Amino acid sequence: MKNSKRPNILLVCTDSTRCDTLRFMGNQEAVSPHADRLASEGVCFEQAHTSSPVCTPARSSLITGLHAPLHGCLENGMTRREGLDTICDVLVNAGYWRIMAGKQHFGALPDFDRVVDPSSEELAKLSNSDEFLDDRAFDGSGVIKDAVVTARCIEEMGNALLDGKPFFAFCSIEAPHFPLKPPQRCLERIDQSSLPNLNYRPGEEDKWPKHLRDLIGLDEVGENESLALRDPEYWQEALGRSYDAKYREAIDEWRHRYYAYANYTDELLGRLLAFLDAKDLAADTLVIFTSDHGQQYFDHGFNDKHCWYDESWRVPLVMRQTGTLPAGSRLGFASWLDISSTIAAAGGTKWKGVQGFNLYTCIQYGGRSPRSCVAGTLFKSIALCTEKWKLEYYIEEGQGRLFDRVEDPKEQYDLWHSVEYRSIRDQLLIALLRWRADLEVVEERQRSLVVDGERGEDGKRIVAHRVGEATRRWRGIDSELRLDRAIQKIEDEICAGVGAG
Repeated sequence: MKNSKRPNILLVCTDSTRCDTLRFMGNQEAVSPHADRLASEGVCFEQAHTSSPVCTPARSSLITGLHAPLHGCLENGMTRREGLDTICDVLVNAGYWRIMAGKQHFGALPDFDRVVDPSSEELAKLSNSDEFLDDRAFDGSGVIKDAVVTARCIEEMGNALLDGKPFFAFCSIEAPHFPLKPPQRCLERIDQSSLPNLNYRPGEEDKWPKHLRDLIGLDEVGENESLALRDPEYWQEALGRSYDAKYREAIDEWRHRYYAYANYTDELLGRLLAFLDAKDLAADTLVIFTSDHGQQYFDHGFNDKHCWYDESWRVPLVMRQTGTLPAGSRLGFASWLDISSTIAAAGGTKWKGVQGFNLYTCIQYGGRSPRSCVAGTLFKSIALCTEKWKLEYYIEEGQGRLFDRVEDPKEQYDLWHSVEYRSIRDQLLIALLRWRADLEVVEERQRSLVVDGERGEDGKRIVAHRVGEATRRWRGIDSELRLDRAIQKIEDEICAGVGAG
């Protein structure tokens, strides 16, 4: 029987977790027992994608329910627009106690009831105490911040229970993001020889669009040039590092630290799940486990995100509420914006402007994913992913890339300039461009409407009657629905042998 109460909501978000760090996502060498358990007890979306494969734009989308061009944060270092509704605004009206624990990275802080963000001074004190003895970095640099974040988040969830309120806890774990400093036991637990093989063909970057090269800084000289190339630290992200086989040993050590740090995030997830078990809250809590994006770690020859490759764009997404969501279910596509809509729906609220699908209501009755594709934005580029195709488009350059995800799952053979695939390329591109043009901040537009009979400051009627009525019917999800219908039509026609070439 379905639980009729409003559930607690625990959103566990890591930073830069690739799907191949998780056994349940297909890498049988991965060590991720707690995430695997969560997936076996809940619903896994095997084709989940972040809204933007870079931290601040993605996280701003999560809290606003909007794609990056609408909330305004197109890149790290930018700020989102003021005055937009957030998930906190939606949940406060439903009586939720709202907890923010850990990394924010989405600009101005929404109205959370409790914020956990350990300072460097607090971490220094803890490093000199006996607390968190099992949570020290392998290099002796002190207590790992995420351990404190997780412990304090658990405390705040317990406090909310004492107050008798349902909680929304956003536990934001920075690992396995750089700096890669897991505990020594995690390094020992992960066998370096079992790391995934690099997905790279020498010279493949020579044919990339210029905008892609610019996004990842491939033609720039990075910082920390004083480091020796044989030092694993040299190969950190965001410095335009490209693969060099001469330094494979240092690169593999860097990758080893990453997979070990990912294992540590799994430990932290296990502590959160253990708290729910101890409080007998599995049936009363919707747990969502995901990551803001992945990371290349030299797949395709570089170490960054800022791209549409699966290693960076595709993310894990699991939802569990025992007795309400089907255990062990594996579904297809989901977008990070679906998380925003799902949280609002689980809380019993409506968020008309959110640009994601409500997965909660759909999947609890055994339904499939409402998506057959997902689209995203990254600075001045956009991309579309379907079961069969991935299309990237770089707006200023007027160039793109096209990959056959079925025949070429490693994304090595760009079909953009192929005459054979020109028709499907153009159809997908038109659908993607229409989607981008269709994006709108629905709630803001509706608030700005002058109602019938009223006039603006200049005495003139602002909105034509018919336009006003149409605008009032807008929903944030409309652009996603139209894109999905367009993709289904394209794929149906191809299956029927129409317009394929």
